[in-house]
Parts: sequence; structure tokens; C-alpha cells
Amino acid sequence: MTSIQFVVHPLPGTQEQLAEKLKSVADRLNKYGLQGSSALSSIREEVKQIAVGPSHFALLFEDGRLARLPFSVISDRLDLSKNSNKSSTTKGGGGGGGG
Repeated sequence: MTSIQFVVHPLPGTQEQLAEKLKSVADRLNKYGLQGSSALSSIREEVKQIAVGPSHFALLFEDGRLARLPFSVISDRLDLSKNSNKSSTTKGGGGGGGG
């Protein structure tokens, strides 16, 4: 079964922080199994592309149809304490300024 997992990663952040977050998600999946959202579990078509906006995910399916799913991040549930100063000793990563 294919699934979509979402993670919250602080910006700026390091590659090591992202890898740690992805490992945490994988460990949770291995321990507790797949706990899917009812909105996502009904998707039976192959997803060609996903775009993320400030409050919605947009899914483009292989047959050309679109779906838009709302989401929100509950900041009280985020553990931001792991964003330590370890990044000051790491090699530079990507980044994208925008504007």
C-alpha cells in the first residue's frame, strides 16, 4: 500500500535535521503501523505531482484530475526544542532565498 507522510521541518534547517525527522517518521511507522487520514485513504489513482501551499495540498492525478486537501499545522504540538545550535558546525547546505 502506498502512503503519503508529512513532516514539519524548520527553515533554515540542516540536512541532518531533516534526516533525523525522516528517521523519526520511519521509526513511528515501523512501531505503530500506518495510520492514514480518511481523506487520503480514499485515493485510488496514481498521483503524478503534489504541490504544497500555505493551507492546502494539491494533487495532480495521472488522468489529469486535481484534488485539493486543506491542512493546518498546530504549533502547540510541534517540538521545536530539537532546533539546537548544532547546525553552526555543519557544512553548508542548500537554501533558497526568495523574493
